[in-house]
Amino acid sequence: MEILNKYNQYIKGNLTEEELEAFTGEIVKDHFEKEELKDKWNQILKEKHNLHETVKPPQKKSSVWSSIHLIKIGLSAAASILLLVFSWFTYQAASSPTYEKLLSQELNNPYVENLSRKGSVEELRLQAVAAYNDRDYATATGNFEQLKELDKAVDWNFYIGLCQLYQKQSDLAIQSFTAILNHPNKKYTIETNWYLGLAYVMDEDFKAAKKHLEFVVNQSNDEMAWKVKEAKALLNALSENE
Repeated sequence: MEILNKYNQYIKGNLTEEELEAFTGEIVKDHFEKEELKDKWNQILKEKHNLHETVKPPQKKSSVWSSIHLIKIGLSAAASILLLVFSWFTYQAASSPTYEKLLSQELNNPYVENLSRKGSVEELRLQAVAAYNDRDYATATGNFEQLKELDKAVDWNFYIGLCQLYQKQSDLAIQSFTAILNHPNKKYTIETNWYLGLAYVMDEDFKAAKKHLEFVVNQSNDEMAWKVKEAKALLNALSENE
């Protein structure tokens, strides 16, 4: 009865890892001890009495093997439960809006560009890029903010906006990217429209997002041009969500 009690605790999930290991060990040990005892008596009968093991009538399975059978059933049930749980999580992931999946995919692939070394701000540039590449966006933002004051040759708002976007600070990212587009000597126009579109998607302002994503799509007739394919996919996903 003890092994059945342990089995009941097992099936309820009440056994610790150590108890579970001991429980299965008992079953294996019990099995081998019975096999050794049977072999021992067969040898005695053969050597001392010249008798051999005869065919025995079918016997009722021992409680141990019945328990093992029950455990197999329990394991099968546990596997079914795990499959159901996994299926539920898969369904949850699959049921997320397409635009959310695409946004998440883009945020998991940070924009990377090699920045040249220049003058007295070289060390700060290296620190900013290192922090950015390590995805320490808070530190990188501070470094880029300092560079914004020291080096006017680069529009650091672009990199500041990226750091804010990757920290899911959509409102701040929108401000940074909008400042770039409003600058008379604006650079990174296509890139800025793409990331501004992502920021508006994150902010759930889909109307504004479409405007910037359409700009990216219209940049070229080439389907393989930078982010054209991704922008089209995101536009389609936003339309599905309407």
